[in-house]
Amino acid sequence: MIVHIDEMLEADTPVSQQDVQNLIANTRTLLTPSELGNGFARKYYAALQRDPGVVLAHAEVTEVLASK
Repeated sequence: MIVHIDEMLEADTPVSQQDVQNLIANTRTLLTPSELGNGFARKYYAALQRDPGVVLAHAEVTEVLASK
């Protein structure tokens, strides 16, 4: 995702509103933990269970995404 953001910002064409909306939607999907999920979703769930700092960061990001 970081590489995608960098590429969007370095592109010759301006970032469109649709690009931003897609990025927000993809971020929401990525940051959806799942105990039974595959790959990142399961690892993210585990991180939320073991580290209060991850929970706090997740809450902050969720709040920002909710305002968009």
